[in-house]
Amino acid sequence: RKLLKLSFWNVQQLMEVRREVQPIIAKNKARARTTQAYAELAAMQGAAEGNNLQDVTEYLEDMREYDVPYHVRFAIDCDIRCGYWYNVKCQDGVTTMEWRSDL
Repeated sequence: RKLLKLSFWNVQQLMEVRREVQPIIAKNKARARTTQAYAELAAMQGAAEGNNLQDVTEYLEDMREYDVPYHVRFAIDCDIRCGYWYNVKCQDGVTTMEWRSDL
């Protein structure tokens, strides 16, 4: 099973993509249930199952961790933990965080 990871610059972009992708996934899940029923019937009759997907969106089956708040996802991805102190530096548009082990 192959997965596609999407990253966003802000929460607004995340919500826009989520709003567009959710109906596609719902349609694909319904199609998969129907296709599975017909595939089982065809297998019983000895017919070969064909794959006639035409659009890349037809491969979208599920969406994971869409309900994790953006700031929590950032903390997980960047290994930022609560209860720790960090030195935060911003220079030339790049922000760095360094864990303070002395505190």
